[in-house]
Amino acid sequence: MPGPGMAEMLSTWKNGTLGQSVPKSQAVMLEEVSMEKQKDQEFAHLEVKRLCGVFGAPLPPVEEKPVDKVKEPPRPYRSRERE
Repeated sequence: MPGPGMAEMLSTWKNGTLGQSVPKSQAVMLEEVSMEKQKDQEFAHLEVKRLCGVFGAPLPPVEEKPVDKVKEPPRPYRSRERE
């Protein structure tokens, strides 16, 4: 048998990230957003697996930071005195 405060407890959910009670509608929206993000990540992961498995391609390399360009020394020019 639910107690007098049970209906109030059921109308709010705990938000796991902030630890604050939020209305059920907001909690459902937050859950839907996180589920959508998770679904997108899983889809991307499965797509990479599919592409690598079907075509036998190696896994894509981890993106590396571009290396700074090394400046080459300037070419020696003839001095004006020689000309």
